[in-house]
Amino acid sequence: MHSPETFSSQRPMLIASLLLAIIAIPFSTATADDTHDISPTTQPTNPNAATQPSDLQIDKYGWTNNAAECMARMRDLASVAWRYANNHNDRLPPNLGSVIGQFRTAHDAAESCLTPGDERRLNIPDHPTADWINRNTSFIYLAANLNLYRFTNTASNTTVMMHTRLDQPFQHPKAGDVVILAFVDGHIELFPVAEAKQIIESSRKKLANAR
Repeated sequence: MHSPETFSSQRPMLIASLLLAIIAIPFSTATADDTHDISPTTQPTNPNAATQPSDLQIDKYGWTNNAAECMARMRDLASVAWRYANNHNDRLPPNLGSVIGQFRTAHDAAESCLTPGDERRLNIPDHPTADWINRNTSFIYLAANLNLYRFTNTASNTTVMMHTRLDQPFQHPKAGDVVILAFVDGHIELFPVAEAKQIIESSRKKLANAR
């Protein structure tokens, strides 16, 4: 299991509070604009809520097993996106389905684009396509076609590449509702929903200015 990512030194209290996380099981098709809040009257049962004992098991690093696996998949996707950029004039993929050719099999690609919970919920076809991945991915991808060559190192450390859904947060025993963010430089962090929303909105602006 991968070791958890180190949080920013500007947030020491967050480091202490975010030693545990609950699983990620985002629900519907994720798009770059799918970050709005859903009212309590229309919001479905949160699929990120713990539904079985294994969801609450903690690994040796202090993360729940499913949360650690979700973060590992997001980290791997970020790495694959960089590999894609190396072969496409420094530009990140236009969507997550575009990385299908970077994996050993299409099934591996589809699995990596799902949280463990969504993998349980969905029936991955024997031969998933890029379109299937784009329609079913658990992650909301923001950095489509970003030119990494034009993006500064500082910006890549603070700009979100993809994230789990704001309207379906993880249940954290100390910090409350949290969201997983993967940044352009490849590191992964957990944030309370309100803070994650601010970081995502800021990231959208920086990404728009960079295009």
